[in-house]
Amino acid sequence: LDQNVPVVSHDELGALAYSFNQMAAQLRQYQANTSIELLRLNETIRATLASFPDPVFVLNSEGAVEFRNPAADQLAVKLLFAGVTRLPAKVDEKVEEVRSSGKDFLPVAFAEAVKFHIDGQDTYFLPRIVQLRTEKGVTFGVAVILENVTRMLLLDDVKSNLIATVSHELKTPLTSVRMALYLLHEKTVGDRK
Repeated sequence: LDQNVPVVSHDELGALAYSFNQMAAQLRQYQANTSIELLRLNETIRATLASFPDPVFVLNSEGAVEFRNPAADQLAVKLLFAGVTRLPAKVDEKVEEVRSSGKDFLPVAFAEAVKFHIDGQDTYFLPRIVQLRTEKGVTFGVAVILENVTRMLLLDDVKSNLIATVSHELKTPLTSVRMALYLLHEKTVGDRK
């Protein structure tokens, strides 16, 4: 594309040289525009992933981590796998299941949450694992999003405890009322005079 053919005549060869130079200039412009667009698109994708509050890992077709957002970097440091190119074993098992089955892993139940001990506390993450495919459907990697569900699990536990407590507190007086009504109905409390 950097070649420029000198136009030395006005015959067919001169016209061909002129056309070649125009085509090369257009291709150079297209290449420059495409490179700028690809760089901008790459920056946009990286900025988008970096803004996710949950850890995001992108793995290549061999299962090695190629990209991590800042939340994933922080998690990796806290779990001491920052320099490792694989995920923690609990998550890596799920990734291997997705890779072998060909089906994405998108759980909705808290039972699928993975527990890590971070900063002296148990933290729960719901892994969402999606295969990355080309337009033709060829898998070239896997994206792993670890949604922090610790707070939701605690709220679910509080809700369950509240319901159990309210249920117990209502059952005790209702049982007494039912017994009194039964005794009145059976007239076993004595004569009324």
